[in-house]
Amino acid sequence: NAQEMRNVLKSLALVNICQRNTNTQFESHIFFDGGVNGDRLTEYSLQLVSLLEECLDVKLQDSKTIKTPFGLHLQWELPKSHRDNKTMLFSLNLKDNSLVYQRKRWSQVMYISYCLDFCQEQNR
Repeated sequence: NAQEMRNVLKSLALVNICQRNTNTQFESHIFFDGGVNGDRLTEYSLQLVSLLEECLDVKLQDSKTIKTPFGLHLQWELPKSHRDNKTMLFSLNLKDNSLVYQRKRWSQVMYISYCLDFCQEQNR
């Protein structure tokens, strides 16, 4: 529900604030099964996206959007601290059930594929 989504996003905002006092760089991902149909966000992913500005101070139109083998990958840089240049990357990975088989194990494969294929490509 919306309150649970809000709680998760506010927790991520606190992680973003707390990382500024460390030497650690954090990155956050939410994987959303059935989050997109083609290029259209589903009801629940729209609900989550509607809370982004309130909780993380980012807007949908400011995301870096990438089509993936499993659906869409939306990425934002969360606002920086005034004292340093650290920023936390926040990613929303939306699974299109028409592209990926609708079983639990297939979702796990999607997560592993993201880590192995997409992240590896980004680091090149």
